[in-house]
Amino acid sequence: MNSTVTKEYQQAFDSGKSYFSTCEEIVCGDVLALYAVAETAKGARYFWRNPDQTMTIAAFHWLIDYQAPSLATFDAIQNDVKKNHYQPETDACQALLLGGFAFDTHRAAQDEWGQLGSGLFVLPEIMIKQEGTKTWAVYTVTAADEAERLTKVAALHGQVLLWLAACRQEKQTSSYAVMTDQVEVAVPEWLQAVDATVQAIKDPITDLTKVVLARQMRLTTTDTMHSETVLAHLNQQQPSTYLFALEQGDTFFIGATPERLLKGTNEYFETVSIAGSAPRGQTEAEDQVLAEGLLSDPKNTHEHQVVVDRLAHALSTLIEDGFHSEKRSVIKNRDIQHLFVPLKGKRKPAVSFLTAVQKLHPTPALGGEPKEAAVQWIRDHEPKSRGMYGGPIGWLGIQEDTGEFAVAIRSGVVTKNEATLYAGCGIVADSQALAEQQETRLKFQPMRRGIIGDV
Repeated sequence: MNSTVTKEYQQAFDSGKSYFSTCEEIVCGDVLALYAVAETAKGARYFWRNPDQTMTIAAFHWLIDYQAPSLATFDAIQNDVKKNHYQPETDACQALLLGGFAFDTHRAAQDEWGQLGSGLFVLPEIMIKQEGTKTWAVYTVTAADEAERLTKVAALHGQVLLWLAACRQEKQTSSYAVMTDQVEVAVPEWLQAVDATVQAIKDPITDLTKVVLARQMRLTTTDTMHSETVLAHLNQQQPSTYLFALEQGDTFFIGATPERLLKGTNEYFETVSIAGSAPRGQTEAEDQVLAEGLLSDPKNTHEHQVVVDRLAHALSTLIEDGFHSEKRSVIKNRDIQHLFVPLKGKRKPAVSFLTAVQKLHPTPALGGEPKEAAVQWIRDHEPKSRGMYGGPIGWLGIQEDTGEFAVAIRSGVVTKNEATLYAGCGIVADSQALAEQQETRLKFQPMRRGIIGDV
C-alpha cells in the first residue's frame, strides 16, 4: 500500500472512524461457487444477484448486524454508518449494507423465522461483488490503528484465497432433498379470508379495491437443507430472476423473485409493475395463447392496472419531468407468467433512496389498494404473518445514496429439515377463493422444485 493511502487511513483513525474498508480486484469466475465453498462462514452468509446477471454479491461474516430494521427509520442507521465508515474514494468497489426488511413490522413473525422474521441488515467483513467482467473483494474491519487494520485485512484476504482455491479444486454437487411431508397451512382459514375480502371490496362502505392475501406450504425433508444447494437449483431453474439468500444462524431466507421494487442510481429511480398471473403452456403455441389471454383478461388487467396507477402516482412525487413507461407486456418464468410494465424517471435530488422505497413498499402487487387500508386488512385477516416474505431485499450504498431492492416473493424460510414456502395472490371484486388457491399452488412451485425437484 502506498504511503498516501496509509496516511489517509491514519487521518481516518485520528478523526474517530470505526469501520475501515478496502477493496482489491480478484479472479472469480463463479461467485455462487465461492458462496458454496465458504463453509467457515455458514450461518452468516448473503447472496444476491439481479435478473440480467450483471451484478452478483456474496458476503460473509457480519462485522455488525441490525436486527428488526425499520424502513421508516433505517436512513438514520445508514447515515450513522456513513459517518463512522472510511474507505478511499479511489477504491473501485465500495462497501455496502446488505439485507432486507420485514413485510410488516407491526406483526410478529412465526417461530420458524428465528432471528430473521423482523428483518436483518448487515455490514459484512468480506463482500465479493461481480459486475460485468470485474470481480472485487471488499474487506471491512474495526481496528485501533493502521497496523491492526492491515493484519485483519491480510487475514480476510487469506480466507478469500482459500475459498478461491477450493472453487478450483472442488466440483460442486447439488442433490435434491427427499421430502417426507408436505402440508398446506391453514387452508380453511385462508379461503374464509378470501371470501371475506371479496365481500369487503364489494361493500360500498369500504374503499378497498384490491388486497393481496398470502399463505404457506410447509415441507419436511429427511436431511438438513443448505442454502447453497437450493441456490444452485434456483440458478438452473429460474435464471432470469433476482436470486437471494440470507443466513442467520441455523435459519435462512431464500428465493427467486421476478419483481424489482426500486433501483436507485445517482440520477434515476426504476421500478416495475408486475401483477396478474397465468400458467405456462406445454407447447410454444399453447404458451402464446395463455399469454394473449392474460393480456386481454378483465380480472387480471384490472388487477395489474391498480398496481400501475399506484406506482405512477408514487413515482410522481419522487421524480422530475414525469416518468417513462412501456406498453404492457408479459414476463415469463418457468412455472408462471405475469403482466409487466417497467417505469423509470429522473430522481429528485432531495429524495433519499430509502424514502422512495418506503413510499413504494408494499406495492399493490403485495399489499393492495388503498395501501394503508389493505395492509391493515392483511394484518387483521391473513391467518399467518409473513416475516420477510414480500419485503424489500437487496443492498444500500454507504458513501452514496444508491441501492436496489427486489420484492421478496417466490421465497421460503428454512431451518434444518423444515421449509415454509410463501405465495400470495391479488383479491379483487370478482375473485373466486378456489381459483385463488390454485394460483398460489402454482406460485409455490419455483421454491418447491428448488428444494425437492420435480416430485
